[in-house]
Amino acid sequence: MPEQDSVSISEEKRSRHARPHWIYPWTFGVFVSSLLLGRWLGIRFADNGVEFLYQFLDPEILRNDLARGLYYLHAQPPLFNLFLGLVLKSFPGTARVAFAISFAAISLGLLLGMVWLMRRLGVPALLAGASCLMFAWTPNFMVYSNWVFYTLPVAFLVQLSAILLMRYLETGRSVLAHAFSWSGALLMMTRALYHPLWFIAVVASVSAFVTTQKRKELLVSAIVPLLLVNGLYLKNYLQVGSYSGSSWLGMNLSKRWPLSQSEMAALREDGTLPPVWHRRPFREPDELRHLGYFRPRPGVHPAIGAPYKSNGQPNFNHRDYASISQEMERADRYLILHYPGRYLQRTATAFLLFLQPGPNSVDFLVDYDFSRVHRLRDVLTRTVFRGDPIERPIGMFEPPANLWVLGFPALLAFGLYSTLRGNPSDRRDPRPVFAYMVVTIVWVTVTSSLIEIGENDRMRWEVEPLLTVLLANAATAVYRRLTSSGAAERV
Repeated sequence: MPEQDSVSISEEKRSRHARPHWIYPWTFGVFVSSLLLGRWLGIRFADNGVEFLYQFLDPEILRNDLARGLYYLHAQPPLFNLFLGLVLKSFPGTARVAFAISFAAISLGLLLGMVWLMRRLGVPALLAGASCLMFAWTPNFMVYSNWVFYTLPVAFLVQLSAILLMRYLETGRSVLAHAFSWSGALLMMTRALYHPLWFIAVVASVSAFVTTQKRKELLVSAIVPLLLVNGLYLKNYLQVGSYSGSSWLGMNLSKRWPLSQSEMAALREDGTLPPVWHRRPFREPDELRHLGYFRPRPGVHPAIGAPYKSNGQPNFNHRDYASISQEMERADRYLILHYPGRYLQRTATAFLLFLQPGPNSVDFLVDYDFSRVHRLRDVLTRTVFRGDPIERPIGMFEPPANLWVLGFPALLAFGLYSTLRGNPSDRRDPRPVFAYMVVTIVWVTVTSSLIEIGENDRMRWEVEPLLTVLLANAATAVYRRLTSSGAAERV
């Protein structure tokens, strides 16, 4: 017995010794170097979208009537607009600085969290540091870290959930199970893509690889977050008839259908396509008034009743856009059932867009010169991903294939393999974390490809930290297999 104790003590000392103290200062240095490289590429902090992006409430409402504005918000989940409003109200005149500091902190937290998670999953420090550098020097990270939109915060929350789950597995503290579930609620209240069905799938898959006690704690911890999110959905349903986090499903799904003008004309004539159907679904109110929409409604809050924001930009949170979206959704369902081949073309094209290195859909939304970023993106696309740069406009099946077409399913296969193998009696069995990563990546891939077509590469980036962690673990597994085989041959 004393001999066993001395062995375990010596192993613990070796483990402490093997823990590199340089990895987190290194990560901070990587973050600083990414900022400097981004400046050289011409990237500047862009908060101009607060004034005009469809997803945001009127800036005047954010500043002066935030609570009621959020209550009437149905086009998007409320948390990112809450963040915008708090910053605009708390830092009048210096909101840009506050946004920049907030996004810098989230960016650094994302990198530190990636390194922490890789180390916890057994990735050597050198490989974790190199993976962090590779991720931080991509144009995606540099652009999204300097753009006021929910892409970066969502990526951070996706990874935070994995970290909280890992800590819960290590410590068994029930408070961490609740923190994990509430991080899922934060995601669902920030981005409509993360749906209660995703959360249920995550909790179910994670629960399959834990002890009975942990399974009970996880299931109990998920109840209140699910009730809260469904309460938001119920509020939207009572307001505009849409039981969801976003009332735009029909408009998003109506984009880029591969139908000819004559086919659309025939479908309009027989009433299948509504009069509002157009190749550009997000049309301004003045273009639709002749169809009876956007009539004045005295006494209705401007967040839901004003066709235009106070700065002249269209208000896509107007209740009539929910009605328009529902009309389009009925037509979408008809097209999916009666033109499945066309829907398959659309979905396959969206998936090819999902696999583009990017960024491909931000340059027209920021107020700085994007040319150097495009040049770096094109060089990386050709040399690293062995593909051709994307060119717009894009037809069906036109997005060029690259190594992601092979690498992406290979990483998912490795993640699934890592989920199904392991030691259930090990207190730090990482299988639930791999299960969370695989389910989340698959969910984002499938739902974004089935619904969105155009900004899919940006949606992929929200789970790219998880893909980087999987890549580092796969490289570690290959290295250990090769070195163990070499050692066996020498023996």
